[in-house]
Amino acid sequence: MQCGLSSVNHEAEMPRKRGKLYSWTSVVAHNTTLGPDEALITLKADAGWLPEIARQFYGAPGAFAMLTMVPHDLDGAKFGLGRPYTPFAIETDGTMLIYAHAVGTHSRRLVASPAGTRVTLTGPMGLGWPNVQHSALFFADAYNPAPVFSALTHPDKPSARVFVLSPDAVQPALWSWAAAYLAANQTQTPITLPLTDKTLLALEPFLDKAVLPPESPDWIGVCVQDAAMSSALLAWAAERYPDALRLRYAKPTMACGTGSCYGCVEVTTGARVCWEGPVLRDCSL
Repeated sequence: MQCGLSSVNHEAEMPRKRGKLYSWTSVVAHNTTLGPDEALITLKADAGWLPEIARQFYGAPGAFAMLTMVPHDLDGAKFGLGRPYTPFAIETDGTMLIYAHAVGTHSRRLVASPAGTRVTLTGPMGLGWPNVQHSALFFADAYNPAPVFSALTHPDKPSARVFVLSPDAVQPALWSWAAAYLAANQTQTPITLPLTDKTLLALEPFLDKAVLPPESPDWIGVCVQDAAMSSALLAWAAERYPDALRLRYAKPTMACGTGSCYGCVEVTTGARVCWEGPVLRDCSL
């Protein structure tokens, strides 16, 4: 079985389904600046919204929506679908919370967007985390915790424990806001164990300090940008919890978001991150 690609066994281990795609229009309700190049954006649905959209996202936490600025620009709408954003949380009334980091023209426009700015969205896209039956264990870095928190803001409020790696580019304002949001919504506040050095030498002391679940979780999710750190965590998970399903979140640059252009294919697995992912099964060991 190829890692990340769909198969009967793969789907049995990861009971996820791809729902219907929807398109709707939203407006920026609030823009909370976290730094010169980052912001938390609260979107309110304007037209085309259905409560079913939120339920589709609930069934695939970690899935994303393609967001296009209005008026459309070439950088953000080359294929008419914009850029991918995974919501921190989404409500049945169409309220969506997303994190934006200024990288290109499109994301810079979004970071600087004032209240009232209109955007169009298409989603949910991709396959997210499986539903949590008992518990899940996450490892996430400080770059963008949205894929992890999207599982914790699920209406069923799973008792997932979150461990946060914070190498180099720490964004304390983002994590503080996320923790406060979870606490306000009666969701377990994540455990943060900062790691000041992202080298693999610091991984063992980090795990020694961590309070880990004594029993094997349903699955272990790794959402870490550094490839070496991600591999090391997956290897540790395989040894510590051999019976747990190991998952990793992959998010390279996407063009179409629908699996049509093959622009986000992983060289090692052959998986299209926007279609077979962004949550992929780890079968490296």
